[in-house]
Amino acid sequence: MVRTFLPSIVLPGVPPKAAASPVSKSNSEEIKYSDKIKFTDRIKVLKPEELGVLVSKISEVCPAAFKETEGEKAQIYVDLIDSDSFKIILTALDNLEEPEDSLVKKVKI
Repeated sequence: MVRTFLPSIVLPGVPPKAAASPVSKSNSEEIKYSDKIKFTDRIKVLKPEELGVLVSKISEVCPAAFKETEGEKAQIYVDLIDSDSFKIILTALDNLEEPEDSLVKKVKI
């Protein structure tokens, strides 16, 4: 299981590193910079178990965006996630963040 991650976002006006060049995005829309920031902020508050599930999903739908580094560390290259994969990953993230008590029916006594 992955305990920590290092998100990678290319800032506007700053050229990306050669190793992290974006994947061609033919026939798909570009992900907004603000959406990438919100995504990384949401990842930072996940529990280790939830993070492990999300990392598995990212490596499944967009393996180019996931790189294992040393030990239990990994890096997620947000800029390498295409828009279709980003939508799938966001859906998985939404499912992880659902409150558990939303499934429990409240009864007034």
